[in-house]
Amino acid sequence: MKQFFGVDVFELDELPNEPVDIEEFTGFTVDVLNKLGVFVSNDTPKVLKQLCGVLNLSVTNPRTDNLTNKNVWAFPAQTGVGKSVALTIYAAMLGGSKMASLIVVSKVEEAKKYTETINSIRNSETYACCHYAAKNKADQHPYWVELELELENYPCAIITHKRYEELGYRNEKALDHIRKYRAFDGSLKDRELIVIDEKLSFFSNTCYAR
Repeated sequence: MKQFFGVDVFELDELPNEPVDIEEFTGFTVDVLNKLGVFVSNDTPKVLKQLCGVLNLSVTNPRTDNLTNKNVWAFPAQTGVGKSVALTIYAAMLGGSKMASLIVVSKVEEAKKYTETINSIRNSETYACCHYAAKNKADQHPYWVELELELENYPCAIITHKRYEELGYRNEKALDHIRKYRAFDGSLKDRELIVIDEKLSFFSNTCYAR
């Protein structure tokens, strides 16, 4: 591990191989990308291995900071390498380790698509759910759930940037509705993985990290 300007930078062989097996993840993702007609370059497998390793690291590394009490890792890969597809596959595979995730995406349509893809991979209709500001019943996707009543029952939750920001301006209880889940033993636990897909326009760094 090296440090640049106080930031840890890991080599691929230093990244953990659990909870999701890096080789298995990479092989499966490359197959999916090929089936989708996405160009897979010679460098793509390495990028996917690095992505899986960084996500594993964010789940398993116990170090925290004073601001968020969570690890924060950046993955600055170029566009067009299948990051979003890979993220849905990782979230689906994470369920095999009985761990939970929260993914924050830019648009409502992305939230719907992510949820559909993850549930398809898991062959389940109760693994992933989505939540966004729905004006009426017609706006609700079949996998859309109520924040206060249902979201904690799903191991994988997908919400929009806008909804995430709105909850950040409310209170601790509102945040708990998205960052906690009901574990297999019935206890309420923090989701092990939180991913922001594309950057958020934060107005206050402290607002979402109570």
